[in-house]
Amino acid sequence: MNLSFKDINFIIEAIDSLIEKYQERLNEIEDTNEDEASDLGNDTMFLESLRRKLANSLNNSTNTSALVGNEVVQPSLNAMPEKPRS
Repeated sequence: MNLSFKDINFIIEAIDSLIEKYQERLNEIEDTNEDEASDLGNDTMFLESLRRKLANSLNNSTNTSALVGNEVVQPSLNAMPEKPRS
């Protein structure tokens, strides 16, 4: 899967929003539901790790790059995007 710079930024913003929602929910249930709090805590740590990896990919790349697997790949400057077929 190829992700553009804009794609990765959008995903990071979505992750930030989800982390915020999880934190709000944790504050609501902190002493009442230990199982849900544990799940949300674990999910939050996973999202923070994922966000850090995506942010590092952006910081390590220049201009418009794509994330393929765990590698940041720099596209050719001469490559033209394919036009959709009718």
